[in-house]
Amino acid sequence: MDPSEAEATFRTMLIEAGFTFERPDPAVAWRVFKDFVRRPARCAHDGVLFQCGVYDWSGTPLFTLDFVRQFTIDIDDGYDHTEQLHCTFTCPPTKPSSTPRSSLWLEDFANREEFFAAIEALAGFREGVRHAGWTCRLMQHEV
Repeated sequence: MDPSEAEATFRTMLIEAGFTFERPDPAVAWRVFKDFVRRPARCAHDGVLFQCGVYDWSGTPLFTLDFVRQFTIDIDDGYDHTEQLHCTFTCPPTKPSSTPRSSLWLEDFANREEFFAAIEALAGFREGVRHAGWTCRLMQHEV
């Protein structure tokens, strides 16, 4: 997969799995994201990041689950730019969060399956996939 096709590819995979942005289910998106990450990308470096916790990136504290795929693009054997595809779930925190923020990079694990298992073991992830009332935004941008 070319990184320029990533957002459209992931969106199609989500829709084919029954995911809707009107009533987003992070458990469905997570299953699809794992399959999406298994697809090779034609880029210099293919990174994967998971973040969860209460963040105020928008100026308002929101509980966030963020599935990220990062593509490093080289041109003529030299660095050109980096792009990130985010599938970001947000909702107001339902209680003062005692769940610490978590950021896990795939490269810090021996393989994808260990990375996925570590995420699924996080209290914030488990809390998030059980929660209802999410909004979801899918976007790809240069960083």
